[in-house]
Amino acid sequence: MVSEQLHQGASGKTLRATPFGTAMERKRWQKKLTMRVPFRPALRFLYHYIWQQGFRDGYRGWVLCRLLAWYQLMIVLKKREMKQRQLAPALRP
Repeated sequence: MVSEQLHQGASGKTLRATPFGTAMERKRWQKKLTMRVPFRPALRFLYHYIWQQGFRDGYRGWVLCRLLAWYQLMIVLKKREMKQRQLAPALRP
């Protein structure tokens, strides 16, 4: 019930994740796409350190980029743990 309300736009219809929709639909599509990318923590580090020029901040930029990558790794591991917990009750006799 609540999740349905969160996924509804101003018109009351459910928002889809499409690259050719409204701004919110595009953002939802990008999020779904990036959540399936392999090596997300390493890519996040490279994105912030190289593309966003974190190297210009010296050691502090390197530390920040490492922390962002570490945070992304924690997200990946937590999602994996939750997935295993969902499968574990089905495997028990």
